[in-house]
Amino acid sequence: MIWLLGDVHGNFDHVLETVAKAGERPAAVVFLGDLECPRPFSECVAEIEAAGIQCWAIPGNHDTDSAEAYLNLWGDTLFQERNLHGRIVEIDGLRVAGLGGVFRKSIWNPDDLDALPAVRSWP
Repeated sequence: MIWLLGDVHGNFDHVLETVAKAGERPAAVVFLGDLECPRPFSECVAEIEAAGIQCWAIPGNHDTDSAEAYLNLWGDTLFQERNLHGRIVEIDGLRVAGLGGVFRKSIWNPDDLDALPAVRSWP
């Protein structure tokens, strides 16, 4: 069984509480964007992983709101392994595909269509 959880915005504590109340432990949870990790992803999900639940993620538009949020995901080894964006993986016997969403007007649709976007990529 896989749970899909969206928009945790830095709050991961409720996941294990919800597992306990549900009475069933999923093999994995997939965070569907807007994680906004206040610490590296691996630290945010350490208790969930310790409970035997794999944590996977798809980045969302708020995961680039700050350099800290960006680096806490993309700079984390576990996230790099478990990032589903643009991938198809097998989780608990199911094939799962991911497509993240970061569509910022200033990046993808500059006012001057002949100009380069204001931000091309993170250094």
